[in-house]
Amino acid sequence: MEGHLPASPSSKGSGFSTYDIALVGVMAALANVLGYLAIPGPWNIKFSMTGVPILLVAFLKGPLLGAITGFIGGVVQALQYGHIAYVIYTAIQGGVAGYMAKKLEIARKSAPAFFFAGGFFLAWWVDLILASGDFNELVSQLLAQSGRVYEISPQETLGLPIVALVLGFVLAVVMFFIVRKELSEVVLFTIAGCMGAIAYVPYDAFVLYLLQSYPWIPTWFVLAKDLVQDFVAAWIAASIATSKRVKKLVGG
Repeated sequence: MEGHLPASPSSKGSGFSTYDIALVGVMAALANVLGYLAIPGPWNIKFSMTGVPILLVAFLKGPLLGAITGFIGGVVQALQYGHIAYVIYTAIQGGVAGYMAKKLEIARKSAPAFFFAGGFFLAWWVDLILASGDFNELVSQLLAQSGRVYEISPQETLGLPIVALVLGFVLAVVMFFIVRKELSEVVLFTIAGCMGAIAYVPYDAFVLYLLQSYPWIPTWFVLAKDLVQDFVAAWIAASIATSKRVKKLVGG
């Protein structure tokens, strides 16, 4: 495994520099702009790259500034989703990704467990539909935002989540072998960013289902979309953060 990015001069002291504050402000503003420009989809799904500026700060400046950027930069996205509590999930994303990017040995050891959870979250909505009735019918109704999907409760979907467990196991095994190799900073930071996305899912589910009274199956359908979207954002942010020009700009 390769080491950390060198610390910038502003990160060595006990407080934040003017540069740090300006960077957080600019990146949080950019995240909010990207949230405003999100492409709408079914089930109030919004497709955006809000995570890119949040993860950039997390990778370059660490977990605290990453979390602060996520908290401030998630406001517009939260309001579009219908609840201000979503700013906590973007804060979790920035904080965990920043921590894993700075603690690469911890990230390496915990990556298989994280990606098992990530695979489970990505596929659980499939098991929920399979356990609830006719798969093709419910998928059609899910995409049409109508029908039986509204009537299904967690108690009706307690069957063994075979698809989710299989995908989780596959991703965990793949990640187990990946992190044993020497990896580039781009790959390491991408993994850290994906771990930040996986970490926010339980809280995100809490807001969707309990605070917003979202239907059970669409909750996990939406969360699977969020994960895919933020996995892509992690790769984009990692590619930018590890470029020589950006490292020089931030003093690394």
